Amino acid sequence: CVVKCQQFVEKHCLAYCLMALSSRCGLLRAVVYNCLARFEQHLISQRFYCKEQILTMLTLLKHSIKKTNLKLAPIVALFLSKLVDLFTHPESKLYRTITRFLLKQSYIDLVHIPLFSELFHSSTIEYKYERGWILNLLKYGIKDSIDYTLCTKAYVFKTLMTFYDCSLCDDSTKLEILNIFYSRSKLQDVLMSLLFDYGFLWLQVIAKNWLRKI
Repeated sequence: CVVKCQQFVEKHCLAYCLMALSSRCGLLRAVVYNCLARFEQHLISQRFYCKEQILTMLTLLKHSIKKTNLKLAPIVALFLSKLVDLFTHPESKLYRTITRFLLKQSYIDLVHIPLFSELFHSSTIEYKYERGWILNLLKYGIKDSIDYTLCTKAYVFKTLMTFYDCSLCDDSTKLEILNIFYSRSKLQDVLMSLLFDYGFLWLQVIAKNWLRKI
């Protein structure tokens, strides 16, 4: 059976496979790794518009896997699946940035938040879009304590708290930052860490500032 790789990509099947690499079910991950290997074999012999980008990403992913049936952090898996979506939209404002990122890498660092600093502190003309994209990744990608640990290593939460009070932070960005903290507060272990490790007095200060404006 020959897989039509373009349809497999455009119907989001590849993105779903990449997300499944973050599953806690080892059997499911094993099936998905096998599926990705077979997809790559089919992809090599076919031609369509984003073939090279996808092949590059899959090659980098293979170089990054140091352990059999490795479970990816959900936020990293979401990052990879969002890359596939970008590959199918070359008109995207992030397309060139992502392409350059992949070409510069020999592997994908699976224990860090990919491109966080580059996109959040972007100085390009599209800085608002790039910052919004990485904030969206944080909003929906932090699913468990593994993601929280990666964010802590990258100083994500300290960066967000500091930037919130910066004059460069507009209201829409402030709302996105608050949404990130709100959505993560539903994870009990993450909430406890925010309270004890960060004190989370920052939120109290923010609340007081909002009350003054009312």
